[in-house]
Amino acid sequence: RWLVGCEEKKDENRDVIERKHLTQRESRKRGRERERERERRREKREKVGNEREKE
Repeated sequence: RWLVGCEEKKDENRDVIERKHLTQRESRKRGRERERERERRREKREKVGNEREKE
């Protein structure tokens, strides 16, 4: 009985660790996407600024 509980605990820990890794990977991916968005917005703003200067 004690061994079974130990196994269950190990499985739970494995789940928690996997979930932690997943969330880290997800947040990293989201951070990269956010950076890309920021870059795109900055480029758009610069383009608009250049066009305004030309007029």
